[in-house]
Amino acid sequence: MTVKAKEIANDAVLTMLEKRMFLARVVRMKGAAIDETKDADLINGVKYDKHGRRMLTLPDKRACIELDAKLAGELAQDRAADKQAEKMGELAAALARIQHVTHGRTES
Repeated sequence: MTVKAKEIANDAVLTMLEKRMFLARVVRMKGAAIDETKDADLINGVKYDKHGRRMLTLPDKRACIELDAKLAGELAQDRAADKQAEKMGELAAALARIQHVTHGRTES
């Protein structure tokens, strides 16, 4: 990446730290005490109930915790799933080589 591209990207691209700081804010916010001006970036939307009361739609805290853990590389199951997918790919490649050698015939 050129120096000029890096300069442009600095403002347009979120860093890992910025992403994780945002996720931490979402997880730590108290919905009842949310300041709609200060915390507007944490609000997904606004709905009104049948009585006209305003209801804020907020991000899913559990999903934010999972995403943060994934960004931090803390999810062992993701690493295990990646290894399993890699092994499945190796197995598929081996089976393709066997099928090529036997010209599509299965041997019993």
